[in-house]
This record gives sequence, structure tokens and C-alpha cells, in this order.
Amino acid sequence: VDARPSVVFDLWSSSPASRDLILNRGIWKEMTWKAFGVGMLEGYAVVWYGAEAEADEGVKICGSDKTAGRLIDKVKPGEAAAGTAGVRYHLIIASFTDETIAQQQVQQYKSRGFKNPSIIKSGDNFRVSLGSYATQEEAIKARKSLGEKYEKAWVMKN
Repeated sequence: VDARPSVVFDLWSSSPASRDLILNRGIWKEMTWKAFGVGMLEGYAVVWYGAEAEADEGVKICGSDKTAGRLIDKVKPGEAAAGTAGVRYHLIIASFTDETIAQQQVQQYKSRGFKNPSIIKSGDNFRVSLGSYATQEEAIKARKSLGEKYEKAWVMKN
């Protein structure tokens, strides 16, 4: 299985301890996180939360004085980045005019190991989605990772 962000997030979300940390519940309910980071190396993913705001000078690479990158665009709290508000890209595997059939298909895909199949209402159709992505590129990459068995899957902007 590829370590795609959606797969990693699904894994973290399935753990009660991780879910509490992500959602500020349980022992974490009094925390106000000021910084957040994600790192991946050799198949491992790490998330860290910080109680203090980090300097806006980029991320330091461990064991060196080099900076890996820095924040260029800032989005104020409560705002969405330009052009991204509410836009999602869904990986569609099937489309039906009958919602009951679509719900049955969602259950079939869950039984096949897909983590978050869902129904997207579009006009008179009930589309079965295998995933929802922030960018078209992510959705296309996910479609390609499915292989020939799901070659009829397509990406829908919503």
C-alpha cells in the first residue's frame, strides 16, 4: 500500500488516542496548538503539534543549517486559500439513479478494503466515490494507483 496522505490519515483516525490528539479531546482538550507539522521518511510518517508558534523562517533540516522550505502564502483563520473554498475532487467508480443501489455499492467497496467510499449526489445521480481530494492532481494520482481493475474510475470536480 502506498503511504498516501489519505491512507496515513485514515490509519491515525482509526486509533482512539490519535483521534483524541487530532480533535483536541480527552487529555488534549485544554491544549491550544500553535504549530503543526508532518514529516515522512523511508515509509514512516510523523506528526507533531506545538504549544508555541514557530518562527516564519522555514523548516530546518535535522543535522544541518539548511532550510527545507518556508511559508510563502498565509491564510487568515476562517478564510480559505484563494480558489479552494469548498472545491473537492472525487474519485468516482460508479453512478446510479437509485440511491439504494449506490448505498449497496458503498458497502461492497468497504468490504473490499476501501476506507471511505461515499455517495456524492450530482443532479439526478448518486455517484459512488472511493475518495475525496483537495486537488485534481491528488485525485488523478489516486486513480492511477488503483490499477487496471478499476480503470473505469474517473475524477469529478465538486
